[in-house]
Amino acid sequence: PRPRRGGATTHHHGRSPQVLVMQIVGTLFFGNAVDLKDRVSRELSDAPKPVQVLILDFTLVRSIDSSAVEVVGSDICAVARRHGARLCFASGRVEGFPCAAPLTTKLSGDHATVVTDLDAAMEFAENCMLASYIGDWKDKDESEPTLAPPAAQLAAQLSLSREDLDALAARFCRAKLEPGEVLWRQDDKADSIVVVYQGSLLSSVDDDAVEVLGPGLLVGGCAALTTGRRASTIACAGDEATIYVLDAAGLASLDASVVLELALATMRYMHRRLDHPSNHLYGTRRLPL
Repeated sequence: PRPRRGGATTHHHGRSPQVLVMQIVGTLFFGNAVDLKDRVSRELSDAPKPVQVLILDFTLVRSIDSSAVEVVGSDICAVARRHGARLCFASGRVEGFPCAAPLTTKLSGDHATVVTDLDAAMEFAENCMLASYIGDWKDKDESEPTLAPPAAQLAAQLSLSREDLDALAARFCRAKLEPGEVLWRQDDKADSIVVVYQGSLLSSVDDDAVEVLGPGLLVGGCAALTTGRRASTIACAGDEATIYVLDAAGLASLDASVVLELALATMRYMHRRLDHPSNHLYGTRRLPL
């Protein structure tokens, strides 16, 4: 049963106890926000293995009192940082947290990431675990230099040799997007592929928000590889975002084997999107025209 005044349930990811998910329910005010901070600290301390990613799911939080914003925005982040855990908040809403204060902006930074739902939070955790695995693997051979962006992000999604990976990464150009800046618009000609490095992008169709795209994602591959048109508008969500762009000239210069890997990565991403729970819900609840 759900608590009346608010509470939290916890779950260690079945296949990886290094991912801890806490679902918060109800209304947050100063008193129970402090309790939540203490609960987070206990869970991280008592975990069977050091937690690498902590996910706080706010989907069922009705409102957040102004007195609780400082606890959530500063104190809980400090607890996660002290335990060496990456922190991801699922706000449960495209517009952000249910409070008047700009909590999303306050939380945005190197140690905390804000996404809209639990699915996106789990993808963030998977990306963190993959990046950690790649880093641990590289550490075993000190003669191999550490992968620099965007090679590290590409390595998590593409099965390429180190030589091909470096050659592909060298064709990407770094760019920054200001808050709200549009990268491309729906129905624009598709001539580039983007890797999200820092921050997040918002994908929208017909001015309706569809998805928040976080760090590590490969964006725009399907349309670019098929020389088609953009299916959605992509803009910077929240604070500024850092991206890496592979333009038309870079795409045209790629070997066929690398293009094939990009196509396979795009197909895997499309499969995840088609298998998204919201699509199943739509399929069971849709009404006849």
